[in-house]
Amino acid sequence: MYKYIVLIFSLTISTLAFSTDVFEQLFPYDYGEFDGEFDDKWQEDKLSLPNFPESGNLIEFSGPANYSQYQYSLDGETLKVGKDGIVRYVAVISSSAGSKNIYYQGISCKKKMMKKYAYGDSSHSKFIVNQNPQWEMLRRTGAMGYTDNLFSFYFCNRMGAVLSQDEIINRLKYGQGEYDSEYY
Repeated sequence: MYKYIVLIFSLTISTLAFSTDVFEQLFPYDYGEFDGEFDDKWQEDKLSLPNFPESGNLIEFSGPANYSQYQYSLDGETLKVGKDGIVRYVAVISSSAGSKNIYYQGISCKKKMMKKYAYGDSSHSKFIVNQNPQWEMLRRTGAMGYTDNLFSFYFCNRMGAVLSQDEIINRLKYGQGEYDSEYY
């Protein structure tokens, strides 16, 4: 009887160890504490500000459901997938009253995080560099909830890998997001 208990216990432990490895391979997101570094080998690309967005380059996308009074757009000409794996872009959030918030941002598919590099000054058509940009978790709700939409439906696959620039643009233009792709 004792041998059977030891055997069952051993099989259970080895199954859990195997399933943890499989789970980490299937879902590579690291939701733990973020110390500001991705890993020892990773290095963020040097900041280079894009051109100020032009209305003819804007591609609308879905923002958070509870903020439907805003129009969310991304400047397709500024969208770049960096060598560091970060998707950088200019987002333009417009209100029905005509005001605009403009951000130059980056999203990490690997960490499910974002960074605001600069803010747009639409009265002077220029960017103001954020002097101390920090990586922060994406938000699903609130005015910044659109960053989670970009992550989930346009920039990344469900395995945490960044998509190509062309695939991102196609998803933005034609609405082919994660949930209606071959990944599900």
